[in-house]
Amino acid sequence: MELCNKEICSGCNACVAVCKHDAISMIADEEGFLQPNIFLDKCVECGLCRKTCPILSPLKAPDHSHQKLYALHSKDKLIRRRSTSGGFFSVISKEIIDGGGKAVGVVLNDDLKIAHLCIDDTDEIYRFSGSKYVQSDLQNCFRQVEQCLQSGHKCVFSGTPCQVAGLLSFLKHPYLDLYTVEVVCHGVPSPLFWEQYIKHKENEYKSKIVAVNFRDKKYGYGSGVMKLVFSNGKVYHQGHEADYFLHAFSKSMIDRRSCYSCHFKGMEKHYADFTIYDGWHICKWNKKMNDDKGTTLVYAHNEKAQCLLNKISNNFVIQEVSVNDKYAKIDAVMLYRSSIMTPQRNNIYQLLNNNGFDGVVDKYLSVTWKIRFKSFLKQFLYHIRVLSLFNRFKKFL
Repeated sequence: MELCNKEICSGCNACVAVCKHDAISMIADEEGFLQPNIFLDKCVECGLCRKTCPILSPLKAPDHSHQKLYALHSKDKLIRRRSTSGGFFSVISKEIIDGGGKAVGVVLNDDLKIAHLCIDDTDEIYRFSGSKYVQSDLQNCFRQVEQCLQSGHKCVFSGTPCQVAGLLSFLKHPYLDLYTVEVVCHGVPSPLFWEQYIKHKENEYKSKIVAVNFRDKKYGYGSGVMKLVFSNGKVYHQGHEADYFLHAFSKSMIDRRSCYSCHFKGMEKHYADFTIYDGWHICKWNKKMNDDKGTTLVYAHNEKAQCLLNKISNNFVIQEVSVNDKYAKIDAVMLYRSSIMTPQRNNIYQLLNNNGFDGVVDKYLSVTWKIRFKSFLKQFLYHIRVLSLFNRFKKFL
């Protein structure tokens, strides 16, 4: 029995969750990406894993004929400040949990590993806030979602398009009480690369990292930076020009192999109830909302999604946007196309295993004096309050 190979497997976990004999496990490969591994002594060759795989057995194309698009942000200042964009998933999670249901999203654990977590306590929602630019470990979440739905409770699940497709393939039939939220995805870096980056920074600062924000809004929404807080009190802030991890991520140098030929690009391949992404061009739709604090663009793809959004709309500052708006399509570019593999991609992981993170930095990620000066200038302009004004008005230019 053979599942899809590394070139196309997205690591969605559906095959693991559906196997009734626990004959499949996700094991990290040499690049740190989780891959399905079949235990032949347990496998009965029923073929259920292949039938459930959203790559090998694609889902039926969804009906998006009645979809609507909105630009929004939460009215709750704390939710918005914690969020990378406008705080949509935090608000919808609270609505579902307050109704006795559960929310499943991505968290950064105490060991700084990225994983999906199922919660039923609104005090835990803050853990979902903020982007995490590493492929998450889905663990046992698909079965937890199924148990929640079968017990008659509502559930909201957030993930990348391939993870949502994996969940829906696993469940086999639609549930009215399930709400799925997919995040438009640039590609997912390796947990191994992230782990080595963390070790590198902890060695550099001679202290353990106690908090991470992959896109802190210290310099404004349009200038998100990596923020690392160390146990010795030091705080690190750098943008994608100078931060090793963000630079490699933004240049598509460290993505999973399948991300370069993603099977879930194009509107007809998006199966979630909601699709969310950054609303960079908010000034084109509502100038009053352009405060440089973060905006989410939300597709409500069906009537179920629209009804829920209507119910919670009072929690947002919200503006409907035409689904044909050219700026909305510009912001959603990664909804339609895969990331492009760089020539360095394969060499980086070979170098990481052979020479460690320092070897990768020396050959591919070294920071020039020009980049360092640009980073310093950004911080200086922020402190004299020039940068925030520029970020707020630059899209008018």
